[in-house]
Amino acid sequence: MAAFTEAQRVAIRDALGFSAIFLQSDPRLEVAISSICAISDGGNRPDNSSQLAALEILCEIQGCYCQLQALRQQLAVLRADKVHIDAARAIIMVRSEGRRLVTRLSALLSTNPRRDIFSASEPKLDGDPFGPAGDNFRRG
Repeated sequence: MAAFTEAQRVAIRDALGFSAIFLQSDPRLEVAISSICAISDGGNRPDNSSQLAALEILCEIQGCYCQLQALRQQLAVLRADKVHIDAARAIIMVRSEGRRLVTRLSALLSTNPRRDIFSASEPKLDGDPFGPAGDNFRRG
C-alpha cells in the first residue's frame, strides 16, 4: 500500500478539525499522518496496519456523515403509517458515534481534535472540543 493520498489526508484533517491552509505553522498532524505509514512508504511503522486502521475509521466517519444526511431529511416526519420516527434522537446517537470515532482517530495519531465536526461548536485551538458540557459556551 502506498502512503496516504492527498484526498485521504484531507479527510483526516477534516475529521480532526484541522485546516490545510497553515500546515507549516503546526506540522504535527502532517508528521503524524506520515509516521503511521509503513517504513517502505516513508513512514515509521514496520507495516501498514496503523494506516489501514486509520482508513477504516475514516470510512466509519463517512458512514456517520451519510447517516446524518439521511436523518436530516426525516426530521419533518414524525409518523409514517403506524411507525413513529424519532429522527432527532437518532441524530444524537449518530453524532455520539461520530465523536467516538474521531476520538479513536485522534488517539491513533496522538493528537487532539481542533473542533467537534459533529456539532456547530466553535473551533478550540487549545483543549478538548469534547470537554466539559458548558465549556463551549464560555466567553472570555
